[in-house]
Amino acid sequence: MLLLIFGAVVSRYIFNTSFYWSDEIARYCFVWLIFLSAALAVKEKQHIRVTYFIDLLPDNVRKNIILLGQLLFLFFLIFLVISGFIWVLELKNSNSPALGLPLNIVLYSALPVGSLLSIPYVIKQIINTYNNRKTQDL
Repeated sequence: MLLLIFGAVVSRYIFNTSFYWSDEIARYCFVWLIFLSAALAVKEKQHIRVTYFIDLLPDNVRKNIILLGQLLFLFFLIFLVISGFIWVLELKNSNSPALGLPLNIVLYSALPVGSLLSIPYVIKQIINTYNNRKTQDL
């Protein structure tokens, strides 16, 4: 993506010509990078969260609150997968402006795929939280 944008900028300002498709491809790569990185952040537990008030609670309550949050996140991801695939199917006739690519495949499918990749990591975290007796590791 970086090389594509760099090449487009060099082409535009040095050679006075541009690749009409470069911005479009870079945009699609960026969207996919976001959703795949979000799944990786779920795996590594790197999403931002504020734990100040949860840390003040007793261990058993803290564990239940964390477990509830993880379950809600799992249900949200399932909702994103289902509604994302419905969205992809409904927009099957839309094409990208420059290249004519099917947008439901190259762009809109990033949402359900990224969410689907996150689900196993959340399930693993739920199992670890449920089996963990100490909440320092949560």
